[in-house]
Amino acid sequence: LRSEVSIETIIDENIQDKKQKLLKLGGVSFIAGTGAGFLGIGGGMIINPFLVIMNYSPLDAMAISSMGVLFTSSISTSEFLIMKAIRFSDLSYFLMIAGIGSLCGVFIIKAMVTKFNRPSILLMIILGIFIFAVVVLPTFGLLTIPVNRYFVFGSVCE
Repeated sequence: LRSEVSIETIIDENIQDKKQKLLKLGGVSFIAGTGAGFLGIGGGMIINPFLVIMNYSPLDAMAISSMGVLFTSSISTSEFLIMKAIRFSDLSYFLMIAGIGSLCGVFIIKAMVTKFNRPSILLMIILGIFIFAVVVLPTFGLLTIPVNRYFVFGSVCE
């Protein structure tokens, strides 16, 4: 009887642990989606490091992030089609090009992981992209913002 109680306790603790991880992942996903919508950053820049911290393998983290990108980009594209901001002919062309590029990226990463037998290559790629974004995005923003138009203060009464 004592061993049955301990097995039930272990199962209950495992379920509670999974619930906590699911809530954490949901919260980070919400923050990543909000950041992607407001700031234009990719959600994967936020979700991938968090998934690795939660002991997901780099390959699993990349797959989860890629599925998120698929859903968010599909929703955004649908919105632009409904608003007639893009034409369907343009969409099909860029969909084909992006699909080919995505497949090439997956095959290249898979070949590198297989050749070097190091799944951590994915982490290095994510780190490189993150560092690139941290340096380039603020620099590009500072160089392209027309200071005269955006930072002019007018009268409060007008």
